[in-house]
Amino acid sequence: MEDLGQPVKTTFSKESLPEKELAVKRIVERLPDLHTLETSHIDKRFPVYRITAESLEWCSDQLTKLHSHVKWADTQWIKDIKNAYERLGLIDYIAQCPLVFTHGDPHLENIFYHDEKMWFIDWEWAALSSPLRDFTIILQDLYDPYLIDYADTYYTEQLRKNNLTLDMESYQQDFYHFYIDHTTMMIAWEVEKYFQGLHSEEEIKKILLFKADEISRAAYNLMERNLKKD
Repeated sequence: MEDLGQPVKTTFSKESLPEKELAVKRIVERLPDLHTLETSHIDKRFPVYRITAESLEWCSDQLTKLHSHVKWADTQWIKDIKNAYERLGLIDYIAQCPLVFTHGDPHLENIFYHDEKMWFIDWEWAALSSPLRDFTIILQDLYDPYLIDYADTYYTEQLRKNNLTLDMESYQQDFYHFYIDHTTMMIAWEVEKYFQGLHSEEEIKKILLFKADEISRAAYNLMERNLKKD
């Protein structure tokens, strides 16, 4: 295998905002190449990905465990996340956008910039799903509301440019459902990294405050959207 160098994550957090914007653009530009692959010859070899209770249960266990170690870990977070899953029907949610071939784990540590293109490694979570599955995973490494909105705007532009026409209502439904589930999973994973000594207490507190706010924001936006439909 050709040496791809260092993953994007290695330097991303230290880069300037324009450098981060460029990295985000390059990653987002690569997604249509993946999501427009012909699936007729692969659809029987890969599962259809669906949201399950796994992330919610793991997150609940991790936050309960964290609360026993640090009292600033708000038990209300668990209640709010469970409420979002229940009210929005996340578990067994069926994607509304057309199914495409998805990577399933495009975090920045699995993305490399080489030969003027972004390359993805580690395909063990590949499955058929909404294109929003991959996109909302990429957003998990962007700890900046501006960059998240920037990525979302640019992504919709790339969809149009590559003739990936998605119904906007389906796009929004998939976006929020997958984003909440992936953010929940990331909370659990970041807490695990804290217990492994990979995050300081200050770092995990900052991460959780951001992630919990993102879930609340996404859940509120989706509930408001659904109310306007009714």
